[in-house]
Amino acid sequence: MEQLGIGVISGIIAGFITSVVLFLITRIWRYHFIPWIEDKIYQDIRVDGSWSIMDNDDEGESLYSQQETLELEQRASRLSGRLILVPKEREKMKPRTLRVEGIIRDRFVIISCIPATRRDLGYQVFLGEVSGDGTRLQGQASYYHIEDADVQPVAAGYAREDSAV
Repeated sequence: MEQLGIGVISGIIAGFITSVVLFLITRIWRYHFIPWIEDKIYQDIRVDGSWSIMDNDDEGESLYSQQETLELEQRASRLSGRLILVPKEREKMKPRTLRVEGIIRDRFVIISCIPATRRDLGYQVFLGEVSGDGTRLQGQASYYHIEDADVQPVAAGYAREDSAV
């Protein structure tokens, strides 16, 4: 009888260990190995890196009330990263960071930005095209303007900060 109890307990422990090992192998396969393979065989344009908003008009005057830096990471066609918004000195707003998720297909970039913390408001979406030699990102953005409490469209352009193309 005692042998039966030991056999049952060791069978339960072995089943639990097998389940944990299979779970870990599945997670590594799904979240590390497959994205790594996709990234290696990806043939389209790369946009990962740091981008700054082009905020000067023809006379050199600033068009926006804040400096935007878009930091992108790319895994195949999926984009992630953050958008850092720093108000210029005359503004009362505080610096904010938005979490970025998006995709790129045939030179076209679709990005959605949501606040990194639950305490902030301010959403933004961007549809743009990589142009020129891959150092410009031009398009349209729509964002929630906090002070006016409405959604506003704006033409937006970003220039690649780093030299990796």
